[in-house]
Amino acid sequence: LKSISRCSKLSSLKLGICLDITDKGVAHVGFSCSKLNELDLYRCTNITDTGISAIARGCPDLEMINIAYCKDISDDSLISLSKCSRLNTFESRGCPLITSSGLAAIAMKCKQLVKLDIKKCSNIDDAGMISLAYNSQNLRQ
Repeated sequence: LKSISRCSKLSSLKLGICLDITDKGVAHVGFSCSKLNELDLYRCTNITDTGISAIARGCPDLEMINIAYCKDISDDSLISLSKCSRLNTFESRGCPLITSSGLAAIAMKCKQLVKLDIKKCSNIDDAGMISLAYNSQNLRQ
């Protein structure tokens, strides 16, 4: 990913099921690819909050992220991603550490959110759903 990070105009990166991708590689992308607006990390199981925070800091115009089945992602990542105000698609299926608090951060700050996948996020309860109902008026799916 360090080599890919030299592509400063990169807007979309799909790395689903790339099992050897790490936070270090993702951080290179975050630091160098500020135009990135779509990132697919589906089942990239070595990614943690450290990598997602680097993406959120370096790619403020992020519109879509898929972190489904990234088992080490927690609310810290969602709080970081909530600063990406253009986020419209958030897929976090099967992330057991995500709770209603993290979901509320996304719901409150990402007003353009239209697509959300939180299946198998067993720590999201009614409070998370209430936050979505009050804050995510554009949600369609």
